[in-house]
Amino acid sequence: MSHETITCYICKKDTSEYIQLLDGYICKECEMNISTLDHDDIKYEYYNYMLKKMWHKFLISL
Repeated sequence: MSHETITCYICKKDTSEYIQLLDGYICKECEMNISTLDHDDIKYEYYNYMLKKMWHKFLISL
């Protein structure tokens, strides 16, 4: 992690606290939300969709 500001791939907010995943970035808030979700939570589908989009974008760039 660096102290530069990035835009979270999932929530689109600017942050300096993030993790890099594939060729994108996820803010700490989204990371925490993802790691604590139950599979029956309605937000699960949204995060699942966004992570699939990240994978798709990464695979196309190869």
